[in-house]
Amino acid sequence: MILGEQQFLAAMSWVFPPARKVLAFAPHPDDEVFGCGGALALLQEQGAAVSVVVVTDGGLGGESAEGTLATIRRKESCNAAAVLGLPPPEFWQLADRGLVCHDGLVARLSALLHKMEPDLIFLPSPTELHPDHQALAYAGAEALRRQGGNWTVVWYEVGFPLPCPSLLLDISAVAEKKRQAMLCFHSQLAEQPYDERIAGLNRFRAYVMGPQVVSAEAFVLATVRDFAGELPALFQELSFYRRSIVQRDARIIGLEQMADQQAARIMELEQLVVQRDHTLAAREGRIVGLQQVVAWQEAQIADLYHSTSWRITAPLRFVATMFKKTKSKQEQ
Repeated sequence: MILGEQQFLAAMSWVFPPARKVLAFAPHPDDEVFGCGGALALLQEQGAAVSVVVVTDGGLGGESAEGTLATIRRKESCNAAAVLGLPPPEFWQLADRGLVCHDGLVARLSALLHKMEPDLIFLPSPTELHPDHQALAYAGAEALRRQGGNWTVVWYEVGFPLPCPSLLLDISAVAEKKRQAMLCFHSQLAEQPYDERIAGLNRFRAYVMGPQVVSAEAFVLATVRDFAGELPALFQELSFYRRSIVQRDARIIGLEQMADQQAARIMELEQLVVQRDHTLAAREGRIVGLQQVVAWQEAQIADLYHSTSWRITAPLRFVATMFKKTKSKQEQ
Protein backbone atom coordinates (compact mmCIF):
# COMPACT_ATOMS: atom_id res chain seq x y z
CA MET A 1 0.00 0.00 0.00
CA ILE A 2 1.45 3.39 -0.96
CA LEU A 3 1.67 6.28 1.52
CA GLY A 4 -1.23 8.15 -0.09
CA GLU A 5 -3.52 5.18 0.50
CA GLN A 6 -2.37 4.89 4.13
CA GLN A 7 -3.07 8.55 4.75
CA PHE A 8 -6.45 8.27 3.05
CA LEU A 9 -7.54 5.28 5.10
CA ALA A 10 -6.20 6.81 8.32
CA ALA A 11 -8.39 9.88 7.75
CA MET A 12 -11.44 7.78 6.85
CA SER A 13 -14.22 7.06 9.33
CA TRP A 14 -15.91 3.68 9.41
CA VAL A 15 -18.78 4.32 11.86
CA PHE A 16 -21.24 7.10 12.57
CA PRO A 17 -21.03 9.08 15.79
CA PRO A 18 -23.54 7.95 18.43
CA ALA A 19 -27.08 8.97 17.56
CA ARG A 20 -30.46 8.71 19.27
CA LYS A 21 -32.47 10.56 16.63
CA VAL A 22 -31.82 10.39 12.90
CA LEU A 23 -33.59 12.53 10.31
CA ALA A 24 -33.11 11.74 6.61
CA PHE A 25 -34.30 14.03 3.82
CA ALA A 26 -34.90 12.50 0.40
CA PRO A 27 -35.62 14.57 -2.73
CA HIS A 28 -37.79 11.83 -4.28
CA PRO A 29 -39.46 8.61 -3.13
CA ASP A 30 -36.55 6.10 -3.44
CA ASP A 31 -33.52 8.33 -2.79
CA GLU A 32 -33.67 7.49 0.93
CA VAL A 33 -33.21 3.82 -0.01
CA PHE A 34 -30.82 4.10 -2.96
CA GLY A 35 -28.58 6.66 -1.23
CA CYS A 36 -28.52 5.66 2.43
CA GLY A 37 -30.94 2.77 2.96
CA GLY A 38 -28.25 0.52 4.42
CA ALA A 39 -27.09 3.16 6.91
CA LEU A 40 -30.64 3.94 8.03
CA ALA A 41 -31.41 0.25 8.55
CA LEU A 42 -28.25 -0.24 10.62
CA LEU A 43 -28.93 2.86 12.72
CA GLN A 44 -32.46 1.65 13.37
CA GLU A 45 -31.13 -1.77 14.42
CA GLN A 46 -28.68 -0.04 16.76
CA GLY A 47 -31.57 1.62 18.58
CA ALA A 48 -31.76 5.05 16.92
CA ALA A 49 -35.16 6.53 16.08
CA VAL A 50 -35.02 7.05 12.32
CA SER A 51 -37.39 9.43 10.53
CA VAL A 52 -37.51 9.98 6.77
CA VAL A 53 -38.98 12.98 4.92
CA VAL A 54 -39.57 12.66 1.18
CA VAL A 55 -39.75 16.22 -0.14
CA THR A 56 -41.18 15.93 -3.70
CA ASP A 57 -43.94 13.71 -5.04
CA GLY A 58 -41.76 12.11 -7.75
CA GLY A 59 -44.58 12.64 -10.24
CA LEU A 60 -42.19 13.11 -13.18
CA GLY A 61 -40.15 9.98 -12.54
CA GLY A 62 -41.78 7.97 -15.34
CA GLU A 63 -45.09 7.47 -17.09
CA SER A 64 -48.49 6.60 -15.64
CA ALA A 65 -51.51 6.32 -17.91
CA GLU A 66 -53.83 7.13 -15.02
CA GLY A 67 -51.71 10.04 -13.77
CA THR A 68 -51.23 8.29 -10.44
CA LEU A 69 -47.45 7.97 -10.44
CA ALA A 70 -47.03 10.13 -7.33
CA THR A 71 -49.43 7.86 -5.41
CA ILE A 72 -47.68 4.74 -6.71
CA ARG A 73 -44.29 6.04 -5.62
CA ARG A 74 -45.51 6.90 -2.12
CA LYS A 75 -46.72 3.31 -1.71
CA GLU A 76 -43.42 1.99 -3.03
CA SER A 77 -41.51 4.13 -0.55
CA CYS A 78 -43.66 2.91 2.34
CA ASN A 79 -43.16 -0.72 1.27
CA ALA A 80 -39.40 -0.22 1.07
CA ALA A 81 -39.35 1.38 4.53
CA ALA A 82 -41.13 -1.65 5.94
CA VAL A 83 -38.53 -3.96 4.38
CA LEU A 84 -35.75 -1.94 6.01
CA GLY A 85 -37.56 -1.93 9.35
CA LEU A 86 -38.21 1.82 9.22
CA PRO A 87 -41.43 3.73 9.90
CA PRO A 88 -43.32 5.09 6.87
CA PRO A 89 -41.78 8.32 5.55
CA GLU A 90 -43.41 11.72 5.82
CA PHE A 91 -44.33 13.04 2.37
CA TRP A 92 -44.29 16.79 1.66
CA GLN A 93 -45.43 16.21 -1.94
CA LEU A 94 -43.77 19.26 -3.47
CA ALA A 95 -43.55 19.38 -7.27
CA ASP A 96 -41.05 17.02 -8.82
CA ARG A 97 -38.26 18.94 -10.63
CA GLY A 98 -39.68 22.12 -9.13
CA LEU A 99 -37.60 22.20 -5.95
CA VAL A 100 -35.91 25.56 -5.39
CA CYS A 101 -33.66 26.68 -2.55
CA HIS A 102 -35.82 29.57 -1.34
CA ASP A 103 -36.92 30.91 2.04
CA GLY A 104 -40.13 28.87 2.06
CA LEU A 105 -38.31 25.54 1.79
CA VAL A 106 -35.54 26.66 4.16
CA ALA A 107 -38.10 27.76 6.76
CA ARG A 108 -39.95 24.43 6.54
CA LEU A 109 -36.73 22.48 6.98
CA SER A 110 -35.70 24.73 9.87
CA ALA A 111 -39.02 24.21 11.63
CA LEU A 112 -38.70 20.43 11.44
CA LEU A 113 -35.10 20.50 12.63
CA HIS A 114 -36.08 22.71 15.56
CA LYS A 115 -38.96 20.40 16.43
CA MET A 116 -37.08 17.08 16.20
CA GLU A 117 -33.53 18.11 17.20
CA PRO A 118 -31.92 15.07 15.51
CA ASP A 119 -28.37 13.94 16.20
CA LEU A 120 -27.72 13.03 12.55
CA ILE A 121 -29.22 14.73 9.50
CA PHE A 122 -28.98 12.96 6.14
CA LEU A 123 -29.02 15.20 3.05
CA PRO A 124 -28.22 14.50 -0.60
CA SER A 125 -24.82 15.73 -1.64
CA PRO A 126 -24.68 19.17 -3.32
CA THR A 127 -22.59 17.47 -6.01
CA GLU A 128 -25.60 15.49 -7.26
CA LEU A 129 -26.59 16.08 -10.89
CA HIS A 130 -30.35 16.21 -10.38
CA PRO A 131 -31.53 19.80 -9.69
CA ASP A 132 -33.94 18.67 -6.95
CA HIS A 133 -31.07 16.96 -5.13
CA GLN A 134 -28.95 20.10 -5.36
CA ALA A 135 -31.77 22.37 -4.22
CA LEU A 136 -32.50 20.20 -1.17
CA ALA A 137 -28.80 20.02 -0.29
CA TYR A 138 -28.36 23.78 -0.31
CA ALA A 139 -31.69 24.47 1.39
CA GLY A 140 -30.81 21.96 4.12
CA ALA A 141 -27.40 23.56 4.61
CA GLU A 142 -28.97 27.02 4.89
CA ALA A 143 -31.58 25.74 7.36
CA LEU A 144 -28.83 24.29 9.55
CA ARG A 145 -26.83 27.52 9.40
CA ARG A 146 -29.87 29.47 10.51
CA GLN A 147 -30.47 27.07 13.38
CA GLY A 148 -26.90 27.42 14.62
CA GLY A 149 -25.54 24.86 17.05
CA ASN A 150 -23.37 21.87 16.25
CA TRP A 151 -25.53 19.70 14.04
CA THR A 152 -23.91 16.67 12.40
CA VAL A 153 -24.72 16.38 8.71
CA VAL A 154 -24.38 13.26 6.59
CA TRP A 155 -24.16 13.98 2.85
CA TYR A 156 -25.02 10.92 0.77
CA GLU A 157 -24.60 9.97 -2.89
CA VAL A 158 -27.23 8.71 -5.31
CA GLY A 159 -26.68 9.61 -8.95
CA PHE A 160 -23.20 11.11 -8.75
CA PRO A 161 -20.45 9.42 -6.67
CA LEU A 162 -18.87 11.54 -3.96
CA PRO A 163 -15.30 12.35 -5.06
CA CYS A 164 -13.78 12.33 -1.57
CA PRO A 165 -16.00 10.59 0.99
CA SER A 166 -14.96 10.89 4.62
CA LEU A 167 -16.93 7.88 5.87
CA LEU A 168 -17.34 4.41 4.40
CA LEU A 169 -19.95 2.28 6.12
CA ASP A 170 -19.96 -1.51 5.85
CA ILE A 171 -23.57 -2.46 5.04
CA SER A 172 -22.85 -6.12 4.27
CA ALA A 173 -25.14 -7.22 7.12
CA VAL A 174 -28.12 -5.43 5.53
CA ALA A 175 -27.12 -5.61 1.85
CA GLU A 176 -29.80 -8.20 1.06
CA LYS A 177 -32.38 -6.19 2.97
CA LYS A 178 -31.44 -3.10 0.95
CA ARG A 179 -31.68 -5.09 -2.27
CA GLN A 180 -35.17 -6.24 -1.39
CA ALA A 181 -36.13 -2.66 -0.49
CA MET A 182 -34.88 -1.38 -3.84
CA LEU A 183 -36.99 -3.99 -5.60
CA CYS A 184 -40.09 -2.30 -4.13
CA PHE A 185 -39.72 0.59 -6.60
CA HIS A 186 -41.33 -1.14 -9.56
CA SER A 187 -42.20 2.13 -11.31
CA GLN A 188 -38.57 3.22 -11.29
CA LEU A 189 -37.06 -0.13 -12.20
CA ALA A 190 -39.29 -0.05 -15.27
CA GLU A 191 -37.34 3.07 -16.33
CA GLN A 192 -33.92 1.52 -15.80
CA PRO A 193 -32.26 -1.02 -13.43
CA TYR A 194 -31.52 1.41 -10.60
CA ASP A 195 -31.13 -1.47 -8.17
CA GLU A 196 -28.25 -2.92 -10.19
CA ARG A 197 -26.64 0.50 -10.60
CA ILE A 198 -26.75 1.22 -6.86
CA ALA A 199 -25.65 -2.31 -5.93
CA GLY A 200 -22.65 -1.83 -8.24
CA LEU A 201 -21.80 1.48 -6.56
CA ASN A 202 -22.06 -0.14 -3.11
CA ARG A 203 -19.80 -3.00 -4.18
CA PHE A 204 -17.28 -0.51 -5.50
CA ARG A 205 -17.34 1.42 -2.19
CA ALA A 206 -16.21 -1.79 -0.45
CA TYR A 207 -13.02 -1.80 -2.56
CA VAL A 208 -10.69 -0.44 0.17
CA MET A 209 -12.43 -2.11 3.11
CA GLY A 210 -11.06 -5.61 2.79
CA PRO A 211 -12.37 -8.91 1.39
CA GLN A 212 -14.81 -9.41 4.25
CA VAL A 213 -16.84 -6.35 3.17
CA VAL A 214 -19.14 -7.03 0.22
CA SER A 215 -21.13 -3.79 0.20
CA ALA A 216 -20.65 -0.28 1.57
CA GLU A 217 -22.17 3.18 1.41
CA ALA A 218 -20.11 6.37 1.17
CA PHE A 219 -20.77 9.66 2.93
CA VAL A 220 -19.28 13.02 3.77
CA LEU A 221 -19.61 13.81 7.47
CA ALA A 222 -19.65 17.47 8.50
CA THR A 223 -20.83 19.80 11.22
CA VAL A 224 -22.45 23.19 10.84
CA ARG A 225 -19.12 24.76 11.83
CA ASP A 226 -17.63 23.27 8.66
CA PHE A 227 -19.87 25.41 6.48
CA ALA A 228 -20.58 28.45 8.62
CA GLY A 229 -20.04 30.69 5.60
CA GLU A 230 -20.12 28.34 2.63
CA LEU A 231 -20.44 24.64 1.98
CA PRO A 232 -17.29 22.60 2.63
CA ALA A 233 -14.30 23.16 0.38
CA LEU A 234 -14.81 19.68 -1.02
CA PHE A 235 -18.06 20.75 -2.60
CA GLN A 236 -16.67 24.09 -3.73
CA GLU A 237 -13.86 22.28 -5.51
CA LEU A 238 -16.27 19.89 -7.11
CA SER A 239 -18.50 22.78 -8.13
CA PHE A 240 -15.48 24.21 -9.94
CA TYR A 241 -14.91 20.80 -11.53
CA ARG A 242 -18.54 20.64 -12.64
CA ARG A 243 -18.35 24.18 -14.01
CA SER A 244 -15.34 23.11 -16.02
CA ILE A 245 -17.43 20.23 -17.40
CA VAL A 246 -20.19 22.66 -18.34
CA GLN A 247 -17.61 24.92 -20.01
CA ARG A 248 -16.15 21.93 -21.84
CA ASP A 249 -19.59 20.89 -23.02
CA ALA A 250 -20.29 24.45 -24.17
CA ARG A 251 -16.99 24.39 -26.05
CA ILE A 252 -17.95 21.07 -27.66
CA ILE A 253 -21.31 22.52 -28.68
CA GLY A 254 -19.54 25.56 -30.13
CA LEU A 255 -17.15 23.36 -32.09
CA GLU A 256 -20.03 21.23 -33.31
CA GLN A 257 -21.84 24.36 -34.50
CA MET A 258 -18.66 25.54 -36.20
CA ALA A 259 -18.30 22.13 -37.83
CA ASP A 260 -21.90 22.33 -39.04
CA GLN A 261 -21.26 25.80 -40.47
CA GLN A 262 -18.11 24.57 -42.19
CA ALA A 263 -19.97 21.55 -43.56
CA ALA A 264 -22.65 23.88 -44.95
CA ARG A 265 -19.93 26.06 -46.49
CA ILE A 266 -18.26 23.01 -48.02
CA MET A 267 -21.59 21.93 -49.48
CA GLU A 268 -22.08 25.42 -50.89
CA LEU A 269 -18.59 25.38 -52.43
CA GLU A 270 -19.21 21.92 -53.86
CA GLN A 271 -22.37 23.22 -55.51
CA LEU A 272 -20.39 26.14 -56.94
CA VAL A 273 -17.77 23.72 -58.24
CA VAL A 274 -20.50 21.64 -59.89
CA GLN A 275 -21.94 24.78 -61.48
CA ARG A 276 -18.48 25.82 -62.65
CA ASP A 277 -17.86 22.35 -64.07
CA HIS A 278 -21.16 22.58 -65.96
CA THR A 279 -20.17 26.02 -67.31
CA LEU A 280 -16.73 24.77 -68.35
CA ALA A 281 -18.27 21.71 -69.97
CA ALA A 282 -20.66 23.96 -71.90
CA ARG A 283 -17.74 26.17 -73.00
CA GLU A 284 -15.69 23.18 -74.02
CA GLY A 285 -18.68 21.94 -76.02
CA ARG A 286 -18.92 25.36 -77.69
CA ILE A 287 -15.18 25.32 -78.46
CA VAL A 288 -15.45 21.84 -79.97
CA GLY A 289 -18.37 23.05 -82.07
CA LEU A 290 -16.44 26.10 -83.30
CA GLN A 291 -13.38 23.97 -84.03
CA GLN A 292 -15.55 21.70 -86.13
CA VAL A 293 -16.93 24.72 -88.03
CA VAL A 294 -13.40 26.06 -88.62
CA ALA A 295 -12.21 22.64 -89.77
CA TRP A 296 -15.14 22.42 -92.16
CA GLN A 297 -14.42 25.89 -93.52
CA GLU A 298 -10.74 25.09 -93.95
CA ALA A 299 -11.69 21.93 -95.79
CA GLN A 300 -13.98 23.99 -98.05
CA ILE A 301 -11.17 26.45 -98.76
CA ALA A 302 -8.74 23.64 -99.47
CA ASP A 303 -11.21 22.07 -101.85
CA LEU A 304 -11.68 25.44 -103.52
CA TYR A 305 -7.92 25.94 -103.95
CA HIS A 306 -7.58 22.58 -105.62
CA SER A 307 -10.67 22.83 -107.83
CA THR A 308 -10.54 23.19 -111.71
CA SER A 309 -12.54 26.39 -111.66
CA TRP A 310 -10.02 27.98 -109.29
CA ARG A 311 -7.13 27.15 -111.63
CA ILE A 312 -9.03 28.35 -114.76
CA THR A 313 -9.92 31.68 -113.16
CA ALA A 314 -6.40 32.27 -111.85
CA PRO A 315 -5.39 34.63 -114.79
CA LEU A 316 -8.52 36.66 -114.33
CA ARG A 317 -7.83 37.04 -110.61
CA PHE A 318 -4.26 38.11 -111.44
CA VAL A 319 -5.48 40.78 -113.89
CA ALA A 320 -8.06 41.96 -111.40
CA THR A 321 -5.39 42.27 -108.73
CA MET A 322 -3.06 44.23 -111.01
CA PHE A 323 -5.93 46.54 -112.04
CA LYS A 324 -6.69 47.29 -108.37
CA LYS A 325 -3.04 48.13 -107.68
CA THR A 326 -2.79 50.43 -110.78
CA LYS A 327 -5.98 52.21 -109.86
CA SER A 328 -4.78 52.71 -106.32
CA LYS A 329 -1.53 54.34 -107.56
CA GLN A 330 -3.43 56.64 -109.84
CA GLU A 331 -5.67 57.78 -107.04
CA GLN A 332 -2.67 58.63 -104.92
